[in-house]
Amino acid sequence: MKYRLLLAAIWMLGILSCQESEAPARPLVETHWLIRSVDGDTSGVSGLSPRPYLMIREGSEGMRFQVHAGCNNMLGHVETDSVSSLRFTRIASTRKMCERMDIEDAMQAILPEIDGFRISGETLYLSAGKAERVMLEAGPRAVQ
Repeated sequence: MKYRLLLAAIWMLGILSCQESEAPARPLVETHWLIRSVDGDTSGVSGLSPRPYLMIREGSEGMRFQVHAGCNNMLGHVETDSVSSLRFTRIASTRKMCERMDIEDAMQAILPEIDGFRISGETLYLSAGKAERVMLEAGPRAVQ
């Protein structure tokens, strides 16, 4: 009986150690978030160089954000509880006419609606109400 319990314990430890563990969540602030999709559409970001991104930083004036959406830049302030609530406020943007404006226009329309976020490993989801509107992936970590 003791041997069966021991074998069962060893077997369970083996199974638990083989399961993939999710990477620890990247922080919302000071991570270079690359835009993967907007409202489920990945076609708007494919082929853009440099890749569209979101960066949130904390400074002497509070939290601020910058979005580069392919051609234009958006910037403004961020309000967050660092858990699940997120709002982009005082949004400003350059408005150069660009060959591809689809991602620019979509982000310009969506950012004021965002009211929440969640991070799962290397992925950031921005939501409005219960709908996840923007999916971003963490860019390469900075070399320290």
